[in-house]
Amino acid sequence: MISVFQIPLSHSEFYEVMKKVGDPLAETPAITSDMFKEVLCPIGDDHEQLFAIPTLADLGFEESTTLSAWTGGEYHALKRLEEKMADENLMRLPKE
Repeated sequence: MISVFQIPLSHSEFYEVMKKVGDPLAETPAITSDMFKEVLCPIGDDHEQLFAIPTLADLGFEESTTLSAWTGGEYHALKRLEEKMADENLMRLPKE
């Protein structure tokens, strides 16, 4: 008999665990803008000090003086991916 805290190793063990866990909780309602009308999120004067993203220098690394070899953001990354996917030699599965 498998415990809820053990990893099920077969489908039958998985179903056994699911019977013990039970059905998931009821679906939550969709989030609307009305739910946020009274939400406050005050930002203190020390916010930047407490929550700022550290620089490379803050983490003990040297700041880079050269630009990355990769240009652009998502558009250029997707374009490079598309070019790689078009190369049939790269997309061919290895033979067993």
